[in-house]
Amino acid sequence: MSHKPMRIERLSVSFPEKVCIEECTMQIAYGDRIALIGQNGSGKSTFLKILAGQLPIPKSAIMMPDDIKIGFVPQIPTHDHALSGGEHFNKILTKELLKNPNMLLLDEPTNHLDRRQRSHLVRFLNSFQHTLLIATHDVDILTTCFNTFLHFENGQTHLFRGHYGHYQEMVCKKRESLLKELHILDLERKSLHQSLMQEQERAKKSNRRGEKSIQNRKWPTVVSSGKARRANETSGRKKKAIRDDREQLEDQLKSLRVRETIEPEFSITTSTRSHHHGLSIKNGCVGYEGKDLLTHLQLEIFPGERIAFLGDNGVGKSTLLKAILGNPNVQCSGEWRRPYLGDMGYLDQNYRALSSHKTVEEELKDRVCDWTYDHVRQHLNDFLFRKNEEVKKLVSSLSGGERARLSLCLIAAQTPPVLILDEVTNNLDLETREHVIHVINDYPGTLFVVSHDDDFLNKIRLTQSYMLQNGTLERKDR
Repeated sequence: MSHKPMRIERLSVSFPEKVCIEECTMQIAYGDRIALIGQNGSGKSTFLKILAGQLPIPKSAIMMPDDIKIGFVPQIPTHDHALSGGEHFNKILTKELLKNPNMLLLDEPTNHLDRRQRSHLVRFLNSFQHTLLIATHDVDILTTCFNTFLHFENGQTHLFRGHYGHYQEMVCKKRESLLKELHILDLERKSLHQSLMQEQERAKKSNRRGEKSIQNRKWPTVVSSGKARRANETSGRKKKAIRDDREQLEDQLKSLRVRETIEPEFSITTSTRSHHHGLSIKNGCVGYEGKDLLTHLQLEIFPGERIAFLGDNGVGKSTLLKAILGNPNVQCSGEWRRPYLGDMGYLDQNYRALSSHKTVEEELKDRVCDWTYDHVRQHLNDFLFRKNEEVKKLVSSLSGGERARLSLCLIAAQTPPVLILDEVTNNLDLETREHVIHVINDYPGTLFVVSHDDDFLNKIRLTQSYMLQNGTLERKDR
């Protein structure tokens, strides 16, 4: 059993489009429990693959103990036909544990896990006695299972030891301090500008007096002009110093993974207000090809309610959502009163409603044909699509977080009176996840949600939850 540390010395990894990891130096002691955090694409998966020996690097960059045994479970891809995501994960984890590893690497293990499977994973993580590294956005796991965090941002890595709540407090305090410093710099810049303007105005007045003296055959004074020139030179040096200081502070702000806020403006048009925006099911059944998944459904949801459907994988939650949407592949019986199809918006973890061949700008313009160009750009700007290269980007090349933001952007542009969310936080980094929570909390219509993410569900102001199990639907006390 290895009790020697693993040493990483100036590890750098670059891809043609970006620097992924730049001169990371750290030590991983036996028994360390490290959670890798950061935005999607920041280098977490790459780091784990390097440790697992799946990516080539200079041998001098990582000094491995001779007797180390590594188990690695990568991100589970889209479900295969035979196994669910949870079953697929458990199969690979069991295979890796048979190697008796003394270092275990897990990449986003909670993706596709239901509540029961997550609970089992938490118990396993807390009982694992050896070195553990995990890349995750799962707040519950970050809070309950780890005391060391390796943060990836813009090629840089930062190590923090302590509780996740303390890490968040540290980030907030550091952010507040940096923002105060930036405010002071801005005040200095304004003061410097005012002083320079005053000096230039004094120089102009002095020059006018000098010209008058020439006309009266007196010697002109050049003292004020020289003073103004020196003031300009001094001002230039000070301005450069302020710019340099500001750039350093802004770089530090970026390294803290500071979340930019999205402030959506929703509106449900009056033309749809006469429609039914709730849901009524009496003695309903839902299934496929004569096989019922859910029976004896009794449900009355009123407009404006915010409802969660809970339960393990495979019990019929997504099928129920499809039934609400009127999917022709789902067989329904009983008495149903659904919202009008055109009044329902649907958002799932794969963002199927987006058109991969369009640009970000085209995706929005095609939905709001009467908007001006400035209105379109301002709305995209509100959802953090600001630069020309961002709005001209093809949907097919967007990251998961960018697709989530674009989907929210479209929902805000044409607000559906009924919104259906199916596992929308799967695969999202913590920043984008917070964007989703913030926007959903501002959404004014009827909401139906399927999710295994308890932290997400606790933050989106649900009015009621229903548990699906054993083919039935039961109201759950909140």
